[in-house]
Amino acid sequence: TMGEGYIEVDHILTNEGLWPVEAAPWALSVMAPGGTAILQAAKERDPDNLLPNRSLILWPYTDLTDPRLVLGRDLILLHQRTDAAGPIKLGVNNDSGWAAYYNQNHLFIKRFAVDIFAVYPDNGCTVECYTNAQMLELESLGSLVLLEPGESAYHTERWYLFEAPGLPLGDEVALLEAVNSHLSRTGEPG
Repeated sequence: TMGEGYIEVDHILTNEGLWPVEAAPWALSVMAPGGTAILQAAKERDPDNLLPNRSLILWPYTDLTDPRLVLGRDLILLHQRTDAAGPIKLGVNNDSGWAAYYNQNHLFIKRFAVDIFAVYPDNGCTVECYTNAQMLELESLGSLVLLEPGESAYHTERWYLFEAPGLPLGDEVALLEAVNSHLSRTGEPG
């Protein structure tokens, strides 16, 4: 459906089988080459909290020394490169409910609900990102649910597209401020 300034995409997963199945909706958006995925590692960083509040999930073929991957203090960037030798995939337990892609001076943001008390697939991923030489996948995941035959699980995304010339990809603080500015324009809680 279309709303004021966004497109809403409903992902519906239905068990058409004969027995219960544990599953989670997986909303995969394939992005054009040449851009950069922007993921928030954790919504809040409290220096006085000594307990872990974020995780980085890696696939067997992911190389942390890959120059396409930039691990920042609050953000993770994954650059899509058409000259890439192989794929890379990572996931995070992003509780902020957004993932973004910046390409050709446009910022695409997908927003989705996250239940911090739910169990998510792939060791707790709410967001995953995969890239190879052809494209980049920006993925949000719903929580794991046990679907009885005929039952459905729902996962809704709102897609926003903003003109954002000169987004400061090399300055994490300025980039986070710029993304947060665009997120505030969506009118949804951040």
